[in-house]
Amino acid sequence: MRNRPGNPEDRQSHRSDHDRPSGAPAGGAFGEPTLLRRLNARRVLDALLELGPCTRTALRKRTGLSAPTMSKLMDHLMKTDLVEEEPEPLLTAGRPSKVFSLACHASRVAGVVIDIDEVKVFSCGLDGRIDEGCVSRFPTPRTYGALLSRVVREVEKLVAADAAPCLGVGVSVPGLLNAREGRIMLSPNLRLLDGSFPARDIEKRLGLAAILIQEEEALCLAEQLFGAARGVDDFAMIDISAGLGMGVVSSGRFVGGRDGYGGELGHITVDPRGERCGCGNRGCLETLATDRVFARIIEKKAGYPVSVDEAIELVSSGKVRARREIVRMIGFLARGLGVVINLFNPASVFVYGRLFDAGEDLFDELTSAVRAHALSPSLAACRVVRSRGSKKQGAAAAVINHLFQTAGPSM
Repeated sequence: MRNRPGNPEDRQSHRSDHDRPSGAPAGGAFGEPTLLRRLNARRVLDALLELGPCTRTALRKRTGLSAPTMSKLMDHLMKTDLVEEEPEPLLTAGRPSKVFSLACHASRVAGVVIDIDEVKVFSCGLDGRIDEGCVSRFPTPRTYGALLSRVVREVEKLVAADAAPCLGVGVSVPGLLNAREGRIMLSPNLRLLDGSFPARDIEKRLGLAAILIQEEEALCLAEQLFGAARGVDDFAMIDISAGLGMGVVSSGRFVGGRDGYGGELGHITVDPRGERCGCGNRGCLETLATDRVFARIIEKKAGYPVSVDEAIELVSSGKVRARREIVRMIGFLARGLGVVINLFNPASVFVYGRLFDAGEDLFDELTSAVRAHALSPSLAACRVVRSRGSKKQGAAAAVINHLFQTAGPSM
């Protein structure tokens, strides 16, 4: 787990309590013992997140820590409910060995994804694995007060149903999030969030720590921890699921700007005479190339309201033909990707959205179209792929990352 998306794990110090040079003082140049223990605890948590359930021996090989240090750390992490012992020991050379994992039964975390049309609430263990069958979904209420009350009620239900204590709530939100204040300054596609402090308000009502994360940063964090961006220090995330947002990790750090407003790729004006955008301008990129735009196109052709899922089924089954319109959308999206590749020179660009489920060749159409807009040297060093992560995973990762950082800083 990283403090911010992209911090490379291999930059961590591998000096343990027992690795201090002979005769060296406990404090001073080598730091206080408490800090060393916290750093080592974080190394163990990171290893368990990456490797899954492990024996002490496997963890020692991964972290380089000595046996006495590992034994003390595991006792401490189990007492804090961050780690638990698996019920079935592993038989090695005829002898049972204890297996440890990130807590899934001893403790839980909750996640909330606030989106334009729908809100999702769930709980999971510290390994971030989400049971989709246990996710509560409801249409996004029309007022902030109603939204807050429903979210609190759903989280309370989860907490009551789980035997294990809930250690915190991660909340993914759209719009311009002032990271320093925890305030949503402007949410063009969900104006009821404008000026709100969701984490503060949820904490007051639930008495649980709430961690607020902008949805594009959530997607970046999810892709790095649970998807295809592990170990990648330079990548971009393009989200076309509702609006059109961008997240960028450069040299191991999420690029949010001074207040956290960076990444609004969707509000670049493409057609000054085009459709009015939620931000107030006309012809923004997100009015031309998102899943919602795709659904509206298919809706017009079908003659009745359709969801994104229904639009995908209508196109993939051949019941509605919209090849020309979809290729036009992809062309606009390719322009945006070209801008991102030329500006940031990422190793990967991940695209998050459902549009490409409507046809097997549609993503290939996008990668081909990008060639006309990205500089060839930058594109040659960049792969354009579909995202594996989700906003739910990002919301969970936000609070898990907070817990890990409290246990010990990453390096």
